[in-house]
Amino acid sequence: MKRTMMYAVLTLIAVFTVPCFLNADDFPNSIPVTPYFQLQKWNSSSSAGPLFKDWDQATDNNLIFYKVKTPLSVTIPAGQENDGFQAVYTMFNNYTSLSMERKYNQTVGQRKYYYTNWTNCGSFIYFGGGSDSGQVYLPNPGWIKAAHQNGKVILGTLFFTWDDSAQADWINGDLQDEETLNSYAEKLADIAIAYGFDGWFINQEAKPGDVTTDLNMNNLCTKIVAKGNLKGKELIINWYQAQDLDFKIIPQLSKNAMLFPDYYWNDSTYDGIKKSGFPLDRVYYGQDIFKLVVGDIPGGPYVKSMSDFDNNIKNIIKYKGSAGLFDLQGILGDPPVTKGLTYIDAEYIKFITDHLSDLSANSSSVTTLPFVTYFNTGQGNNYFIDGNSLDFGLWNDMGQQDILPNYRVNNLYDYTDGYYGGSSLAFDIERGKVDLYSSDLAATNCKIQIIYKYSDQTGKEAALILNDNLDKAITLVDDGKSEWQTKNISLSMDKITLISVQLNGRKLNIGKIFVGSVDAAPTVSNISVTSEKDMLNAEYNAITWDTKTDAFAYEIYDSSNKFIARTSQKAFATVDSSSSPKVISVSYSGVVSEPRPGSKSK
Repeated sequence: MKRTMMYAVLTLIAVFTVPCFLNADDFPNSIPVTPYFQLQKWNSSSSAGPLFKDWDQATDNNLIFYKVKTPLSVTIPAGQENDGFQAVYTMFNNYTSLSMERKYNQTVGQRKYYYTNWTNCGSFIYFGGGSDSGQVYLPNPGWIKAAHQNGKVILGTLFFTWDDSAQADWINGDLQDEETLNSYAEKLADIAIAYGFDGWFINQEAKPGDVTTDLNMNNLCTKIVAKGNLKGKELIINWYQAQDLDFKIIPQLSKNAMLFPDYYWNDSTYDGIKKSGFPLDRVYYGQDIFKLVVGDIPGGPYVKSMSDFDNNIKNIIKYKGSAGLFDLQGILGDPPVTKGLTYIDAEYIKFITDHLSDLSANSSSVTTLPFVTYFNTGQGNNYFIDGNSLDFGLWNDMGQQDILPNYRVNNLYDYTDGYYGGSSLAFDIERGKVDLYSSDLAATNCKIQIIYKYSDQTGKEAALILNDNLDKAITLVDDGKSEWQTKNISLSMDKITLISVQLNGRKLNIGKIFVGSVDAAPTVSNISVTSEKDMLNAEYNAITWDTKTDAFAYEIYDSSNKFIARTSQKAFATVDSSSSPKVISVSYSGVVSEPRPGSKSK
């Protein structure tokens, strides 16, 4: 996307020239970065990544961090049955590490890069790249997990730079060789399958508007899908076109295709797509959510006012399509975010409510047992285990994000207190019923556990409400100690279709909701530490381990029993030199495989 890459370069400069990290022991270039590759040696910069043609699944040491796959969850509608908008986040190389050790300084604006509103969107694009920063851009494992557990597909990026003649010559030259075409298509299918994401966003800007280039790119896309089908994976292709697309080629795109017309779209764009026979509900009309250089209006050069933006949304609805929201974190503006995570959450909700409510979905992925949430958003100002503060400092890891409430009215995340992770659920009203989750959970002979805390003793105790049945409210008894309390309920009912809380005047935080059967934590074995080098040739230590079944989470402690991090994978990258780390597994119901160091956890 032509204009955005100029901003990306400026942002990269800022990232590497400011002291972004709180701890002197944290070295940003010594921790594996999210993988990216270059299609050809367009320049000699090592930061452009290794050559994609040399990628070999058998020797790719990044794959240990993607070993545990999160399947795409089944979702149910919760009110509006829209497909939802498409969220596009601009990511930068060396930014999204695999490790919690990347503790970001809030004042440099990094905290914009997380997302909690999965219920509203239909799909997610992990966008980045360029000839100087890798053209094959893969999603971070934490983002894949977060998207999939919410039932949303997530795409990597295949980036072709604006009006780049060398890249156009490669598309129209090298890719015309059948063997080369098949080789690249197969590798692009293989890498999506191996890493566990759902397909590719094709940022086609090389020789924009040229029919020959578009046809040849279409051949590559068609081959990628065909190779995926042969391997049992229906890959998705989302085509971004920087100039008018010749609609004659659209029918050649696969049934798995999405279309992302650039920001100059108008009625004639819609007419051409309609005549082509391409499904209208798989068209995501581009909306650029950049903050303008002057004023505070998200939009970009194609949107001069919020009124223009709102009119575009009305046209998109008329076209029976949806919006592709590029650089969605631009809602927060270009200056550093210094107002905190609660502010960021509120800004997203306000923007979606005020401007996208007619396109937003409301879906829930709470459809299978066990279901557990600690209301952990994947960021924090501190870290809590069993409600105890670790004085951990700022951290970021989307792989820890729980399934969050699909209803966001009258509830918010409290980053000053949590039970397991960086936050808990709080409420901005004192009285009334607050819906949290639509669900489709078979609840015959299962257990519900809710962990909660009151911070005052005024008003009556709150209650857990299932299926909107106020007559069978489950009172959350207060022991008067202002500490985390646990309520266990044995339940046998056909279905749980709605989970709510009734507030009766007493200030409440919720740290956990679990529905299912108590499960054991798998035994951790074969813990090993190996010295590795990442794709930028920086050294790190890889901690790996085995379990017979997957756990909800794994906690890693160093040889002095200091908590390092938590992950859902069976590998962790660290600069810590400990040769004898401890790894503890945590089951979905909260059972640990062995007592935590210094605690009485069982």
